[in-house]
Amino acid sequence: PVWVTMLVWAVVVLLGIVCHLHTMFAPYLAICDGLAPPRAVVEGFRMTQRDLGTSAVTFLSAVAVVGLPLLVGIAGLWAYASWEGPAAVTRFDQALPYLMAGLVQLVRPVMVAAVHSLYADRDRPRSQRSQVAAA
Repeated sequence: PVWVTMLVWAVVVLLGIVCHLHTMFAPYLAICDGLAPPRAVVEGFRMTQRDLGTSAVTFLSAVAVVGLPLLVGIAGLWAYASWEGPAAVTRFDQALPYLMAGLVQLVRPVMVAAVHSLYADRDRPRSQRSQVAAA
């Protein structure tokens, strides 16, 4: 049934968000700062722990800009399939995992840009951040 698929995807997505929030700076630390991958993950975890709220808000707001309208669209498809009858619902059930995977891929560019901006801001010395905020 659709609700089982949606529930499983919700658990997977929530687990992915939690894991990603704790490791989202690791690629930047490995590439930009030249840290070894295991060290980059540890340092990224520390960076995120210091300011988890800002990291979470940046990540979730970037994802919401694209993700919520797409979720509304998928819900609309489900409603239409339900209205059409059992055959359409079966086809929707078969397509749902692909629709959700597509949603993740469409959200990724916006999320990466937001996280990169947050990383660049965190990398700035505090004195520069204060000057930018005052301007």
